[in-house]
Amino acid sequence: MKYIKKNYITLISLVKDFLIIFIIYNNNFFNIYSNSPNQLIVFCLITFWLLSNYVFGYYSDSNKRLNIISKIFGLLVVTSASNLIYLSINILTEGYEINSKSLIFFINSTLQISFFIFITESIKGYIWAKTKNKKISWLVMTNKTNFLYLKSLLSNSNVNNISLIHFEKNVEESNSNNFDGIIIDNNFIKNDEIYKINFKIKKEINFKTLLHWSNEYLQICPPEFLAENDIFYFKSLNFRNSMQFRLKRLGDIFISFALLILLSPLMLFISIIILFIDGNPIFYSQTRNGYKQKHIKIFKFRSMIKEAEKNGPQWSKANDPRITKLGKIIRKYRIDELPQLISVIKGDMSLIGPRPERPQIDNKLKENIVNYELRNYIKPGISGWAQVNYHYGASLIDSKNKLSYDLYYIKNFSILLDIVILFKTLKIVFNGRGYKPKKSKK
Repeated sequence: MKYIKKNYITLISLVKDFLIIFIIYNNNFFNIYSNSPNQLIVFCLITFWLLSNYVFGYYSDSNKRLNIISKIFGLLVVTSASNLIYLSINILTEGYEINSKSLIFFINSTLQISFFIFITESIKGYIWAKTKNKKISWLVMTNKTNFLYLKSLLSNSNVNNISLIHFEKNVEESNSNNFDGIIIDNNFIKNDEIYKINFKIKKEINFKTLLHWSNEYLQICPPEFLAENDIFYFKSLNFRNSMQFRLKRLGDIFISFALLILLSPLMLFISIIILFIDGNPIFYSQTRNGYKQKHIKIFKFRSMIKEAEKNGPQWSKANDPRITKLGKIIRKYRIDELPQLISVIKGDMSLIGPRPERPQIDNKLKENIVNYELRNYIKPGISGWAQVNYHYGASLIDSKNKLSYDLYYIKNFSILLDIVILFKTLKIVFNGRGYKPKKSKK
């Protein structure tokens, strides 16, 4: 999958850290207790360690902006917590005692894991930075409008080692040493001319269409770049008859039931608090557009004042006065979305997919955004590719940008991509990010 391929450096870190922790746990335990530890406990604790560091951003690019002290402190905190849990489980299940041996194990393991991971991560970061700094140039053969749009998409992404060169004349006239690939606009250049170009420049050149390049390098599918055959592809998709869709449905049901059972005390507590602070109703419902624009009803914990939309449906905005004090908290950590797990079990929604929108707003967006209706060719979700990669949308421009992510998800749908989105969602929820709309745009 393209997303996994683009983020292989993170996978390297995960595998590296797994091996370091596994070796240190087993080696220290054997040296102190003269026997091997329970491997199931070891694997559970390593999983906890990796997930914790992922959630708190240890593997993200934003972590590079943290100073060394913050990185080491964060690493020590997570490692200490992991080792305390590991030690506690062994004491409770294996009969080990709290004594000097357990203290030595805890200190040695914490310091060694933190040291080796920090050093190897620093070395990897240095090597990666040297490799990543190599600039790749692409010659873009399209009109000025599409070129400027593609350039803006690149500048808003986290890709910083690519430069774009606009070229409207014959590519043979350019210096072939100045670029590494050519991005083709199907409406700008004919297919038979591509072969002539490849022959005349006497250089092995990578050709990509505007859509395929955006899909591969930016993980988006801008609706403006869709050709007629691409539109036909979206409209002819039939996920319901695929094995991956059936696995997705089973996962939706199982995970939703598990979350409802696990989080039922929290949901009951939130219901009581809303009733006590803001009064009835505790929940509110909305009609949304579902699969192929079929109307569905979704439920949320009420986070706004009563009659917040007495003047009709409207987007939330920055510092929205309609949001209650309690509403700000439950929206920040997406607690207000939990009742939608029932819609997932019913089959109206999925855990992962484009967010369903209200019919009135959908109709407005269809009039102003080309190919907008294509997002409805898959079941809507509680979270999606747009939600984990883009801020809260509250404008026409935001909806257009988020559509690019939704179309990417539909085009590249897989169980593996769903799992990636699920983990990225957990990271966003625990960090309380992405719930606020930015300053409204026209």
